[in-house]
Amino acid sequence: YDSKVIDNINRQMVPIRSSVLMTLSMQEASVLSTPEGRQLLQRQLTRSINQVLRDKEGFGGIDNVYFTNLVIQ
Repeated sequence: YDSKVIDNINRQMVPIRSSVLMTLSMQEASVLSTPEGRQLLQRQLTRSINQVLRDKEGFGGIDNVYFTNLVIQ
């Protein structure tokens, strides 16, 4: 399961990055300044990545997205 997901992510890195950037571009700084807004963004990114993986590989497999650093401008 884990190695299949990692392989799928590596194969689909370009469309995943594009999807993530599109999701991020639709965010408002005021929403992301709250814990609830950041949690919503995590869920949106998880759905976005899984959608690409389902469309391209037939299987999602991402449980959550974690932020190591979040800069809001």
